[in-house]
Amino acid sequence: MQPESRKILRQLSDHILELEIRNYLASGQFTRFCTAHEIEDIWSAGLELSRDKPQLYGRDVEKNALFEFLQHIHHSRKNEFPKIITELLTDVSGKHPAPTSVFRIQEDLIRLGYSREDVEKAFFTGRIHTGYPKSPQHSPEPEN
Repeated sequence: MQPESRKILRQLSDHILELEIRNYLASGQFTRFCTAHEIEDIWSAGLELSRDKPQLYGRDVEKNALFEFLQHIHHSRKNEFPKIITELLTDVSGKHPAPTSVFRIQEDLIRLGYSREDVEKAFFTGRIHTGYPKSPQHSPEPEN
């Protein structure tokens, strides 16, 4: 993986952690999320790897585990990555995560090479309210 991608993924991990998800990462809800997306082994491996690093303890273990987790998913499931991120955000905080964090996470995904349109579509599909105006092709049909 290129150093720039690693740097962006580290920032993405930090921006996700701004949503106060530490309790969520240790919850059964997160376990179910990982199982549903067939990524529970990736999380377990990242957590174990982080716990085995003697220089990491406390919150740094979780921070590094999340980075390892995101890095592995980005590498192995690149096409699904924005969708997995938006579904993770929805699972963590419902439809209304902090707008500033959402904006930063979207920008991180764009800097990773995803098009703005694909990122907007993933966030719209996940029904996450964003800082971006909705594109006309992504607007829901008006209700009668």
